[in-house]
Amino acid sequence: MSTTAQVEGYKNFEDCDECGFVSSKLLEPSPVNPLHAAIGIADGQRSLVRRLNELLEEPLTWRVRANLRSIRLAQAKNVERCEALIAELTREHRGHLGAALKRDAKAKGDDHGG
Repeated sequence: MSTTAQVEGYKNFEDCDECGFVSSKLLEPSPVNPLHAAIGIADGQRSLVRRLNELLEEPLTWRVRANLRSIRLAQAKNVERCEALIAELTREHRGHLGAALKRDAKAKGDDHGG
């Protein structure tokens, strides 16, 4: 049997974990768009702030309430930072997009004898 032959998920010891099972190969992660990542993080932070607001409406001891308020404050600041980052990345993206559109328009003008 060759060293790469697979039989019901098992290969030779060189190609597998200690138990002999071969798992699927991990794919390379696709590059993450920073704007999309910031939006996702902001959404998560906002949902956490909403949940903390719900918890703060319940009857709680003063210690728990104080801790939840400090956590909520930190998360609200994170939301503000994410929103500022999103605004900056959006401006940056629009700047790159505008430059690309101008470059394309100029190229079309040059193609048509303009």
